[in-house]
Amino acid sequence: YTVLMNALRAFVDSVTESLNQIEGVRARVNLSKGCAEVFYDREIQEDVLRRAVEKAGFSVVSIHA
Repeated sequence: YTVLMNALRAFVDSVTESLNQIEGVRARVNLSKGCAEVFYDREIQEDVLRRAVEKAGFSVVSIHA
């Protein structure tokens, strides 16, 4: 159980940190919804968001506006 919780925490932290490195982006991962909620103050191309998640070592299933 502890290993699973640490893995989930690492997932949340790495994806959140990677997305938040994009200028103008504020993101948080919501495990209960199974998604990352991304807020931005300018236009951000989907491929920029996708690359940030992939940089953290994960895949994007879909992006919804």
